[in-house]
This record gives sequence, C-alpha cells and structure tokens, in this order.
Amino acid sequence: MKMKFGKFRSRNDLKNIWNIRKRQLQRINKTAEGKVVFSPFGAEHETGPFVKYSIQFLLNDDKNVENFENNDVGLVLPEMKKSNETLFSEEIDDKIIELMKEWGHLSSPYAKINEIIPEYTSKQIRRRWINKLNPELCPDPLNEEEKEFIIQGINNQLKLNPEDDKISWKDMISEMKIKFDKLHSENKVKNFWYANKKKRSLSK
Repeated sequence: MKMKFGKFRSRNDLKNIWNIRKRQLQRINKTAEGKVVFSPFGAEHETGPFVKYSIQFLLNDDKNVENFENNDVGLVLPEMKKSNETLFSEEIDDKIIELMKEWGHLSSPYAKINEIIPEYTSKQIRRRWINKLNPELCPDPLNEEEKEFIIQGINNQLKLNPEDDKISWKDMISEMKIKFDKLHSENKVKNFWYANKKKRSLSK
C-alpha cells in the first residue's frame, strides 16, 4: 500500500476503515431491499429479504485492502447468494441424484423433486443438477474450438433477435453437446462468455 499510495496504513487504521464500511453495509442491507446494487467488480446483484451480503477482507492481504479502501460508499461485495442455495448437503445431493435417475425422463423432473425436498425450489434443484450433480458433466475446461463455437453461437442468437438480448443457454449447451459430444455445465459456459465479453469491452 505504501508503495502504491505513498502512505503507510497501520493495522488499526485498516480495522477502523473496515468498521466504518461494515456499518454502511448494514444500513444498505436494511434499506436497499428489492433494489439493484453494484459490486466493486461490476456485477449486478438483487438485494432482498432473503439475500445475505457481507464482505470478508483479510487485512494482511494488501490487494484486498487496496480494493476495499478505494471502493465508493454504498458498493457491496456479495459473499453469499440466497442462503439456501449454498446449503446443499451431501445427503441432499445424493437424494437429487437418486430421484433424477428415476424421474430424469419426465418433462418436469425438478418440480417433482421439489415435492420431496420442498426446502429447495425447482429452479434451485435444476441449477444444482445442471452445474454440479449431473454425472455426464465434462470436468475439463473449455478448449479453444469450444470457446470459438460459443462466441459464434451466441452472436448468431443475438443477431436473430437484435431487440432481445436474452441468451438461450440451454440451446447453446445442447448444440455444444451435439458438436463436441461433451456436456458442459451452464455456469462454465456463462462464465466464459461474460469474461470474454468484459475483456473485449475493456480492450476497446
């Protein structure tokens, strides 16, 4: 920090900065319900009564301290999404896998599983399955050919519907499965697309 900003920050100074920001974040959590807040990394996150936000900075990590010190008041870095989305236990995962073996052929298997484990919505169950639990998921990173296929495929989608920027990830992943005979998780494809999009926008 001293080399970057020309000043030295003691550990007590950093703790005081943290405590001030912590109080600001607590006020934001109480007042920003239902609004959209921007994180320091530019991602949008909807706040609401069931969404928990917190910041955890290790004060002995210079990079974290620099990022934290330079954030504008009111910016929120989410540590957690909806709490019940992060609490899939091994027992619940095993149950979902077992039920998908039985009901995976149905048109709405996730809704049916939701009847068995109602503490999770069908949407949460679907995300867990397509991003983590499906045994057919390819663990390998995307190769260059797959990346180029994603870029071309999504650009084609957007050209067909220029007034609607909605992307059909389900179609994209299905096309990749046909082309490469590999099933990649939706999160993996999304993460590549948005990282690549951000990289291209910064290079302009």
